[in-house]
Amino acid sequence: MANLLARLRARHALCLLALCVLSLVTWIATAPAPASMASVLEYSGPTDVDLYTAIAARVAGGESYYAAAAAEHRANLYPLVPFYTVRPPILAWLQALLGLGGLQVLGCFLTLAGAAAWSVRLHKSGYGAAEVVGVCLLYALGGFYFYAAALPLHDAWAGALAGLAAALYRPGHVIWTVALAVLASCFREFGLIFLGGGLALSVMRRDWREFGMWVAGIGAVALVYAGHAWAVMQVRMAGDMASPGWFGAQGTAFALFNATGFSLLRIFDRIAGGAVLIAALFGWTMAKRGGRLIFLFGIGALMLVSLIARGNNGYWALLLFPWILAGAAFLPRLVVKAWRQARLPFIAGA
Repeated sequence: MANLLARLRARHALCLLALCVLSLVTWIATAPAPASMASVLEYSGPTDVDLYTAIAARVAGGESYYAAAAAEHRANLYPLVPFYTVRPPILAWLQALLGLGGLQVLGCFLTLAGAAAWSVRLHKSGYGAAEVVGVCLLYALGGFYFYAAALPLHDAWAGALAGLAAALYRPGHVIWTVALAVLASCFREFGLIFLGGGLALSVMRRDWREFGMWVAGIGAVALVYAGHAWAVMQVRMAGDMASPGWFGAQGTAFALFNATGFSLLRIFDRIAGGAVLIAALFGWTMAKRGGRLIFLFGIGALMLVSLIARGNNGYWALLLFPWILAGAAFLPRLVVKAWRQARLPFIAGA
């Protein structure tokens, strides 16, 4: 068994490519026609955008965040139970301070910072110019929906921060990565998926110092949300609406169709767009440690949207942007490496 595992590790690129091809074939063979998804794809989050914009406007007018959020939730028939149906205040504070124009500048800066950080990281790691330029361009283009319509949505900010955090990830030196992941979680609790991925990688490498830093990051997020829960309970009233629950089990088609709709791939057929997204996600596995971290985050985000989201939560797929399309730049490396590994002899002692 140990020899078998060692041989499989020696052929990790071949295994990943095989899994990617299997995923693509399964997706193309089983994906429903886009027309059959229309009933759950019509809603992409404008009602939520209106809610968060109205809350930010009240905060800009001098109201406290939690009082404003509670009032708008009640006025728009949104639940206040459980506490996490109310978003943390950081984005409302930013929007109240900067306005939408300022948020656009900040969002562009954050996306371009991620593209630049990945470019520098790859160049220093010896990647070719084509990969470096491809990643930079695709990463920057991946933020188009962010700038256009998603600025008030917390998921988009969490995704952009996760992409930058992964670019800064170096095993044993994770303080900035953990800090950015904690900040992403302060926009949306789904940032915990990223922290969990880092925790898993540290366990696999048996780096207990790094493990402790990831645990500290998760603990910091827990403290933030404990304070958030307390603040929400202070403005809650008897009779406030409770959420009907999640676990919508909308499926992979729902996740990939929505993700395609939030990207430049929307100009193509959504089945083809979903295939590109799957391939790009696997491409990230060739970006060394940081790529594996963002790959785990992407898998977790897709599972979240597929299994947990309701029909009106498709905008959770914004967690995948602006970084996911940039993984396509690594696909040639994955294919070449898999081809070389396929030619190795699969015998004991090889």
